Amino acid sequence: MDGFAISREIRYRNSFLPRISGKIYTDVDGATIEVRMRLHPLVLAFICIWALGVGFAAIAALSAGGPAAFIPAAMLLFLYVLVMGAFKFESRRSIDDLRTLWEATVVRPGNT
Repeated sequence: MDGFAISREIRYRNSFLPRISGKIYTDVDGATIEVRMRLHPLVLAFICIWALGVGFAAIAALSAGGPAAFIPAAMLLFLYVLVMGAFKFESRRSIDDLRTLWEATVVRPGNT
């Protein structure tokens, strides 16, 4: 087996905790571990449905005009900042934990 799927054990609820999967490739210098982090599919589905609803509200507000048209746009911006900030925070913690666990060096795609 050359792949894995793991998650960090936490003592609190967090919908933005990344689902971690990866593959292990061996070579002469050692091994390369390719890791993917994603949101839980149900969380992603909820975010998409919520954003779609707010997007329709934004279109309706823009067609009606007035200052209320900026409220749905602000809601979409808030959603983006919330999701990206929370997911990035948790994914950085997971990367640090994995690096410590495997005594590894992090190499980003394109930085070989």
